[in-house]
Amino acid sequence: MSVALITGATGLVGSHIAERLLEDGWTVRALARDPSRARSVLPDERIELVAGDILDEASFIAAAAGTNTIFHAAAHIMVRGGWDAFRATNVEGTANAIHAAERSG
Repeated sequence: MSVALITGATGLVGSHIAERLLEDGWTVRALARDPSRARSVLPDERIELVAGDILDEASFIAAAAGTNTIFHAAAHIMVRGGWDAFRATNVEGTANAIHAAERSG
C-alpha cells in the first residue's frame, strides 16, 4: 500500500493532492501545525493528521516515517513578514522535506 505525506494539505494545491490520492487508494497523512483546525479544511477522516511544522525538522522526519512519498506543497507565496519568513518556509522547509525523505527512505 502506498502511503503519502503531504505538507500544505490545507492549502489549495495540497488539498487537491490529498483528494486525488484518496481517490487512487493511497493512505494519506498530512503534516499540520494544528490538526484540530486542519480537520475543518480536511474533513475526510481517512486523512491522518499529524502535528508538526515544516520548519521543525524532527516533527517533519517523524511524520514522514513509514511513508513512500512526500508531496511538499507548503509554501510561503506572499511576502508577508518579509524576506526572512519567505526564505524560512520555502528554503528551510524544503531542506527539511529533503531530510525527511532521506530519513524515511
